[in-house]
Amino acid sequence: MKTHRCLLPLAQQYLEYRRVLSFKLKIEGQQVLAFAEYADHSGHKGPISTDLALEWARLPQNASPLYYARRLEVVRCFARYAAIFDDATEIPQKGLLGKAHERVQPHIYSEIEIGQLMLAASKLSPSGGLRPQSYLTLFGLLASTGLRISEALRLQRDDVDIHQRLLRVSETKFHKSRLVPLHHSCATRLENYSQFRDAYHINSASTAFLLSERGNEMNYSTVKYTFRNICNELGFFSEERFQRCRLVDRWGRS
Repeated sequence: MKTHRCLLPLAQQYLEYRRVLSFKLKIEGQQVLAFAEYADHSGHKGPISTDLALEWARLPQNASPLYYARRLEVVRCFARYAAIFDDATEIPQKGLLGKAHERVQPHIYSEIEIGQLMLAASKLSPSGGLRPQSYLTLFGLLASTGLRISEALRLQRDDVDIHQRLLRVSETKFHKSRLVPLHHSCATRLENYSQFRDAYHINSASTAFLLSERGNEMNYSTVKYTFRNICNELGFFSEERFQRCRLVDRWGRS
């Protein structure tokens, strides 16, 4: 079969193929292109080899074994595709650098912990500002509806129907939309937040339901950083390890 002298065009073709199948491939796509560029620029000739894949996967110094394993897994997937066009392609054996996926036991928050989180959120700076109200509302929304954090942050004002006590969640994990019912206490809280937000930022151009102190859509990285700081201050996590956590799903919350 025909041998690809340069891997970059094949990598671009591979990503186009995967995206047609509805894979977003944001980080993985960047890594596939980085691997192909590394191979081409390093003078590698011919199909993908296991040695080349291992060499690239181990490039970052002082990274974790899990990170190396995930990089190798990205190349494995690409190599399987490349093998269709060149049967001399070597597909690295699974697990050569250890497990590429590690499932961490989630921490399920108790009623007391949720109350502590929300109290801490209400005391964020600036006092009397929108920031503490936005975090208080966000944490309460996650606890009462079980939304994913990305879904809550993507909510638009038109997605929140206070009178019908419904949320419309679009672009979910499986690219579907759904309606989420709200408990009356949650709907009341969202209505109060809406009034405070609109009075605080009268001329905000953002259509997002939850706004930052500056009147923009809340940023995931900033929310994660703030959440982690609050949890550390409350002593929720051990010093040895910061666990991945999610708020408990409470449909009948009073």
